[in-house]
Amino acid sequence: MAIDRTVVDRGEGTAVVLTHGSFMDHTMFAPQIEALEDRYRIIAYNHRARTDRWAETYDLGDLANDCRQVLDERGVEKCVLGGMSMGGFMAFEFARMWPERLHGLILIDTKAAPFDREQLVAHWVARWRKLPARSVYNEVRSWLGKADNRPELANIDVPALILHGEEDSIFPVSVAEEIEAGIPRARLVLIPRAGHTANLEQPELSNEAILDFLGSALGST
Repeated sequence: MAIDRTVVDRGEGTAVVLTHGSFMDHTMFAPQIEALEDRYRIIAYNHRARTDRWAETYDLGDLANDCRQVLDERGVEKCVLGGMSMGGFMAFEFARMWPERLHGLILIDTKAAPFDREQLVAHWVARWRKLPARSVYNEVRSWLGKADNRPELANIDVPALILHGEEDSIFPVSVAEEIEAGIPRARLVLIPRAGHTANLEQPELSNEAILDFLGSALGST
Protein backbone atom coordinates (compact mmCIF):
# COMPACT_ATOMS: atom_id res chain seq x y z
CA MET A 1 0.00 0.00 0.00
CA ALA A 2 1.35 3.43 -0.90
CA ILE A 3 2.18 5.63 2.04
CA ASP A 4 0.47 9.02 2.15
CA ARG A 5 3.42 11.32 2.69
CA THR A 6 4.52 14.82 1.83
CA VAL A 7 7.36 14.73 -0.70
CA VAL A 8 9.47 17.56 -2.01
CA ASP A 9 10.97 16.68 -5.40
CA ARG A 10 12.79 19.52 -7.12
CA GLY A 11 15.58 20.06 -9.59
CA GLU A 12 17.31 17.77 -12.05
CA GLY A 13 20.37 15.56 -12.12
CA THR A 14 21.69 13.13 -9.54
CA ALA A 15 19.16 12.55 -6.76
CA VAL A 16 19.99 13.69 -3.24
CA VAL A 17 17.45 12.25 -0.79
CA LEU A 18 17.14 13.91 2.64
CA THR A 19 15.50 12.19 5.60
CA HIS A 20 14.65 13.93 8.87
CA GLY A 21 15.17 13.23 12.54
CA SER A 22 12.70 12.32 15.27
CA PHE A 23 9.85 14.76 16.00
CA MET A 24 10.77 16.77 12.89
CA ASP A 25 9.63 16.68 9.29
CA HIS A 26 11.02 17.33 5.81
CA THR A 27 10.93 21.10 6.32
CA MET A 28 14.05 20.84 8.49
CA PHE A 29 15.95 20.64 5.19
CA ALA A 30 14.53 23.87 3.73
CA PRO A 31 17.98 25.58 3.68
CA GLN A 32 19.52 22.61 1.89
CA ILE A 33 16.70 22.28 -0.63
CA GLU A 34 17.08 25.94 -1.57
CA ALA A 35 20.87 25.65 -1.86
CA LEU A 36 20.95 22.42 -3.85
CA GLU A 37 17.94 22.40 -6.16
CA ASP A 38 19.68 24.33 -8.94
CA ARG A 39 22.39 21.65 -9.23
CA TYR A 40 20.80 18.37 -8.13
CA ARG A 41 17.47 16.63 -7.89
CA ILE A 42 16.48 17.09 -4.25
CA ILE A 43 13.97 14.73 -2.66
CA ALA A 44 12.85 15.19 0.94
CA TYR A 45 9.95 13.35 2.52
CA ASN A 46 8.24 12.66 5.82
CA HIS A 47 8.79 9.47 7.77
CA ARG A 48 5.73 7.51 8.90
CA ALA A 49 5.34 9.41 12.17
CA ARG A 50 4.48 12.55 10.19
CA THR A 51 1.99 10.76 7.90
CA ASP A 52 -1.42 9.16 8.32
CA ARG A 53 0.34 5.90 9.30
CA TRP A 54 1.69 7.23 12.60
CA ALA A 55 -0.41 4.76 14.65
CA GLU A 56 1.29 1.68 13.16
CA THR A 57 4.31 0.03 14.77
CA TYR A 58 7.45 -0.11 12.64
CA ASP A 59 11.22 -0.31 12.85
CA LEU A 60 14.23 1.09 11.02
CA GLY A 61 14.02 -1.69 8.43
CA ASP A 62 10.48 -0.56 7.60
CA LEU A 63 11.67 3.04 7.28
CA ALA A 64 14.49 1.93 4.98
CA ASN A 65 11.94 0.10 2.85
CA ASP A 66 9.82 3.25 2.76
CA CYS A 67 12.85 5.13 1.45
CA ARG A 68 13.36 2.49 -1.23
CA GLN A 69 9.72 2.89 -2.19
CA VAL A 70 10.16 6.67 -2.53
CA LEU A 71 13.01 6.01 -4.95
CA ASP A 72 11.07 3.39 -6.88
CA GLU A 73 8.00 5.60 -7.20
CA ARG A 74 10.16 8.31 -8.76
CA GLY A 75 12.27 6.13 -11.00
CA VAL A 76 15.47 6.81 -9.06
CA GLU A 77 17.95 3.94 -9.34
CA LYS A 78 20.75 5.46 -7.24
CA CYS A 79 21.03 8.44 -4.93
CA VAL A 80 23.09 10.22 -2.34
CA LEU A 81 21.17 9.47 0.83
CA GLY A 82 21.24 12.01 3.63
CA GLY A 83 19.90 11.38 7.10
CA MET A 84 19.81 13.55 10.21
CA SER A 85 19.84 11.74 13.60
CA MET A 86 17.09 9.10 13.20
CA GLY A 87 17.35 9.60 9.45
CA GLY A 88 20.98 8.57 9.80
CA PHE A 89 19.98 5.42 11.70
CA MET A 90 17.73 4.59 8.76
CA ALA A 91 20.49 5.42 6.25
CA PHE A 92 22.79 2.84 7.86
CA GLU A 93 20.04 0.26 7.48
CA PHE A 94 19.44 1.27 3.86
CA ALA A 95 23.18 0.99 3.12
CA ARG A 96 23.18 -2.52 4.55
CA MET A 97 20.13 -3.63 2.58
CA TRP A 98 20.65 -1.89 -0.78
CA PRO A 99 24.27 -0.73 -1.13
CA GLU A 100 24.00 -0.86 -4.90
CA ARG A 101 21.50 2.01 -4.84
CA LEU A 102 23.88 4.52 -3.26
CA HIS A 103 26.25 7.07 -4.74
CA GLY A 104 27.12 8.30 -1.26
CA LEU A 105 25.92 9.12 2.24
CA ILE A 106 25.45 12.37 4.16
CA LEU A 107 25.22 11.63 7.88
CA ILE A 108 24.14 14.60 10.01
CA ASP A 109 24.36 14.52 13.81
CA THR A 110 23.84 10.78 14.02
CA LYS A 111 25.51 7.73 15.53
CA ALA A 112 26.35 4.15 14.58
CA ALA A 113 26.47 2.75 18.12
CA PRO A 114 23.40 1.32 19.86
CA PHE A 115 21.21 3.88 21.54
CA ASP A 116 21.63 4.59 25.24
CA ARG A 117 18.14 4.66 26.73
CA GLU A 118 19.32 7.15 29.32
CA GLN A 119 19.84 9.69 26.53
CA LEU A 120 16.13 10.46 26.27
CA VAL A 121 16.93 14.01 27.25
CA ALA A 122 14.53 16.34 29.00
CA HIS A 123 14.46 19.02 26.32
CA TRP A 124 12.69 16.59 23.94
CA VAL A 125 9.71 16.24 26.27
CA ALA A 126 8.09 19.55 25.30
CA ARG A 127 8.11 18.50 21.65
CA TRP A 128 6.69 15.09 22.51
CA ARG A 129 3.73 16.69 24.27
CA LYS A 130 2.65 18.38 21.05
CA LEU A 131 2.26 15.08 19.21
CA PRO A 132 -0.17 12.15 19.55
CA ALA A 133 1.07 9.79 22.25
CA ARG A 134 0.95 6.75 19.98
CA SER A 135 2.93 8.61 17.32
CA VAL A 136 5.67 9.43 19.84
CA TYR A 137 5.71 5.87 21.16
CA ASN A 138 6.03 4.29 17.72
CA GLU A 139 8.62 6.79 16.53
CA VAL A 140 10.89 6.26 19.55
CA ARG A 141 10.28 2.50 19.48
CA SER A 142 11.51 2.35 15.88
CA TRP A 143 15.05 3.34 16.86
CA LEU A 144 15.44 2.87 20.60
CA GLY A 145 16.65 -0.69 20.14
CA LYS A 146 18.68 0.07 17.02
CA ALA A 147 21.40 -2.36 16.03
CA ASP A 148 25.06 -1.65 16.51
CA ASN A 149 26.09 -0.49 13.04
CA ARG A 150 29.76 -0.10 13.89
CA PRO A 151 30.84 -3.59 12.72
CA GLU A 152 29.26 -2.89 9.32
CA LEU A 153 30.81 0.52 8.69
CA ALA A 154 33.80 -0.98 6.87
CA ASN A 155 31.40 -2.48 4.32
CA ILE A 156 30.13 0.95 3.20
CA ASP A 157 31.94 1.37 -0.10
CA VAL A 158 30.73 4.83 -1.11
CA PRO A 159 31.90 8.31 -0.13
CA ALA A 160 30.35 9.55 3.10
CA LEU A 161 30.12 13.03 4.58
CA ILE A 162 29.73 13.15 8.35
CA LEU A 163 28.35 16.56 9.26
CA HIS A 164 28.30 17.16 13.00
CA GLY A 165 27.66 20.10 15.30
CA GLU A 166 30.62 20.80 17.58
CA GLU A 167 28.19 21.55 20.42
CA ASP A 168 25.87 18.55 19.92
CA SER A 169 24.96 17.58 23.50
CA ILE A 170 22.95 14.52 22.46
CA PHE A 171 25.58 12.82 20.30
CA PRO A 172 29.05 14.16 21.17
CA VAL A 173 31.72 14.65 18.52
CA SER A 174 33.32 11.36 19.54
CA VAL A 175 30.46 9.40 17.92
CA ALA A 176 31.06 11.24 14.63
CA GLU A 177 34.77 10.49 14.85
CA GLU A 178 33.89 6.84 15.38
CA ILE A 179 31.85 6.80 12.16
CA GLU A 180 34.64 8.52 10.24
CA ALA A 181 37.14 5.95 11.47
CA GLY A 182 34.86 3.09 10.44
CA ILE A 183 33.84 4.10 6.90
CA PRO A 184 36.79 3.83 4.50
CA ARG A 185 35.86 6.85 2.36
CA ALA A 186 34.40 9.08 5.05
CA ARG A 187 35.01 12.78 5.60
CA LEU A 188 34.12 14.47 8.89
CA VAL A 189 33.20 18.15 8.91
CA LEU A 190 32.56 19.72 12.29
CA ILE A 191 30.20 22.69 12.28
CA PRO A 192 31.12 25.34 14.87
CA ARG A 193 28.46 26.97 17.06
CA ALA A 194 25.99 24.22 16.20
CA GLY A 195 24.27 21.58 18.29
CA HIS A 196 22.12 18.61 17.28
CA THR A 197 20.62 20.26 14.20
CA ALA A 198 23.76 21.56 12.55
CA ASN A 199 22.15 21.97 9.13
CA LEU A 200 19.55 24.34 10.61
CA GLU A 201 21.70 26.16 13.13
CA GLN A 202 24.50 26.89 10.66
CA PRO A 203 22.94 26.45 7.22
CA GLU A 204 25.56 28.35 5.24
CA LEU A 205 28.47 26.34 6.66
CA SER A 206 26.52 23.12 6.29
CA ASN A 207 25.54 23.86 2.70
CA GLU A 208 29.12 24.71 1.83
CA ALA A 209 30.30 21.35 3.20
CA ILE A 210 27.51 19.44 1.44
CA LEU A 211 28.12 21.10 -1.93
CA ASP A 212 31.85 20.48 -1.67
CA PHE A 213 31.22 16.84 -0.82
CA LEU A 214 28.73 16.33 -3.64
CA GLY A 215 31.06 17.92 -6.16
CA SER A 216 33.81 15.53 -5.10
CA ALA A 217 31.74 12.39 -4.62
CA LEU A 218 29.75 12.75 -7.85
CA GLY A 219 32.54 14.00 -10.05
CA SER A 220 32.75 10.70 -11.87
CA THR A 221 29.06 9.74 -11.90
